[in-house]
Amino acid sequence: MVDTGSSVAGKPWRDAARIFDKVRNDLFVPAPGGFPALDGIRAIAVLSVILFHCAVFSNYVSSNMKAREVSLSLAQQILINLWSGVDIFFVLSGFLIGRILLRSLSSEGRLFYTSFLVRRSLRIFPLYYLVLTASLFWIAPNAPGLFSGLWNTVSLRREMFLTFEPQAKVQGAIAIFEGQWAAANQELLLTTAWTHYAYLSNYLLGGDAPKVMSWAWSLCVEEHFYLLLPPLLWLSVHKRRPVWHAVGLGLGLAIPFAFRLAHYLGDSGVPVVAIYAKSHIRMDELFVGLVVAYFYVHHGAALARMAQRLGALLPLAGALAIGSVWIYGDPELPGVFPVLFQFPLLAWGTACFVVHGVSCQGIAVRLLSLRALYPVARVSYGMYLVHPLVMLSLLAGPFRPMLSQQEKGWLLLALYAATAVLSWLVAALLFVIFERPLLDLGARLSDRLTQNARDAHPR
Repeated sequence: MVDTGSSVAGKPWRDAARIFDKVRNDLFVPAPGGFPALDGIRAIAVLSVILFHCAVFSNYVSSNMKAREVSLSLAQQILINLWSGVDIFFVLSGFLIGRILLRSLSSEGRLFYTSFLVRRSLRIFPLYYLVLTASLFWIAPNAPGLFSGLWNTVSLRREMFLTFEPQAKVQGAIAIFEGQWAAANQELLLTTAWTHYAYLSNYLLGGDAPKVMSWAWSLCVEEHFYLLLPPLLWLSVHKRRPVWHAVGLGLGLAIPFAFRLAHYLGDSGVPVVAIYAKSHIRMDELFVGLVVAYFYVHHGAALARMAQRLGALLPLAGALAIGSVWIYGDPELPGVFPVLFQFPLLAWGTACFVVHGVSCQGIAVRLLSLRALYPVARVSYGMYLVHPLVMLSLLAGPFRPMLSQQEKGWLLLALYAATAVLSWLVAALLFVIFERPLLDLGARLSDRLTQNARDAHPR
């Protein structure tokens, strides 16, 4: 006879084991065919952005310190340059998305635009709109003082650093978390929220305007790139003529540079921060990733040979390019280099690491491919979305005494560690229960739409 009792009793354990295995695979096991080194670069990018925000919002550094010629410690000199983590994301996105579309063009001779948009929409929109809506309709009404530091403190933080009086800075930082500006901003948040839902906040909300998700400007730039890229690729690549390839890629690199040049010629004393978040100013960094993707898809063997011949010189060149921006650049600085050249140098420096990562097996690749970095890379999108909310919760709670202390070194490290760990936990939970099912749905719908297109228009 069958022992149904023991079978039933064992079923919850088997179910729990299956759930555990699925979660482990989702979060900790890389999918075959990926690029481990690029996962490492992605993880480093999101961790550097989190560290930069912790340093800024804890009042350890200010974004305009270089422009004010404030004397900086070595730690401050490093931290103030970590704004460049977003630029790494741009190049990675350009490469990974460009590679998908270029491979489709190369193998199929056409783009499955609807399939692409469905898959990207179910990857990007649900979590973005979830965090945005929760911030607008739950956090803003219930914790206005807690998060007023995000909504309207750009001008305040600048004013704080116009003085070198430590007490003035401390009082200004504490005032942020007492919500002195929050009440006036809540109505503005509601009236301008549509710009976030439409991915237009980087154009329609100025630098000092209250924003329910001020850090989402980079997501607007990427979304505009996703909408522009497929038709541009179709126009420039479908004829399979190298001259059209060069024209399409060249325009993507040249147009943002031309806009920055016009900005500089209009007033050479105005820093690029005035137009920092605009898509047409920053999209050349995504196109740098696309250029790498183009050569990877169409001239992969030659690209690999070149990278292997260069060896360690390639990441060294990347480090020098990025290092030059760390030394001479900053969004708050005016001049030829900050306005015109710092973004391309960041992009091409990152591109050197990308090419090395997909083509070589040196020590830099082994370090970037460490399995410990993969779980961070896996949920980096969620971490980017939620980390400001986690960070300010900590600053308004257990780390609030940090705001009134002059020496913040170890406290900053503790704040950073707590923010990174808690952001990962929140992002991992959201990924497992929310993102993963939608990613699976997007893959199924995309495959079905692609097959329907093949059936309707066979080659």
